[in-house]
Amino acid sequence: MISRICQNPNGGKEFKTIPSRIKTGKGKYCSKQCGGLMKRIRIKRICQNCGDKFEVVPSRIKKGGGKFCSKQCYSLAQKKKVKRICKKCGEEFEVKFSVVKKGQGNFCSISCGLSGENSSFWKGGISYEPYCVLFNRGFKERVREFWGRKCGISGITEKENGRKLDVHHVNYDKQSCCNTNIPLFIPLSKKYHKKTNGNRNYWEEMLTNYIMIWFNGECYLPKEDLK
Repeated sequence: MISRICQNPNGGKEFKTIPSRIKTGKGKYCSKQCGGLMKRIRIKRICQNCGDKFEVVPSRIKKGGGKFCSKQCYSLAQKKKVKRICKKCGEEFEVKFSVVKKGQGNFCSISCGLSGENSSFWKGGISYEPYCVLFNRGFKERVREFWGRKCGISGITEKENGRKLDVHHVNYDKQSCCNTNIPLFIPLSKKYHKKTNGNRNYWEEMLTNYIMIWFNGECYLPKEDLK
């Protein structure tokens, strides 16, 4: 037998129990009566969604719960979105609060988040190469405006996309606009921007032909056209 102290805050009585009960997480109370009292104890909390006061059993708090007064408030909190700045491209975007709370939500898209040697898209370090300085927020807006603020492949609007459309480098050249290569860009929804990270040869050929044939190589508005 092993000596223990009853965990009932109103008791604290010393008692003895067998080791096997302790090993299975039991043996915390000196009697069923004390164990029953603990189950009835409630702790006052403030709902993290609506701010209302509510009560919860200690065991739920110990397990990481007891933060919301109801399932409805929990569900609403998970859907709440907060504004963030992408650590890769500097674009502002929105992400669910629940994602940020997990320490995630640092990148606006898959393409910005997947970089480094552990990524399946690793290209010998080119993902760390800087973007052309002309590829800035103003330029991206001119691309989006040229395409009517719709995904160039699916036609999805920014409202349907849930955020501003990603501006994709058709030829995967981060120095487009700064070098002599033809600067080809297209706004894409989250779904299609993710797809263009795989099978790059296919997407580059298809989108290049699309812009060159149907738009005569034009893909963004000059600055003066936005005034």
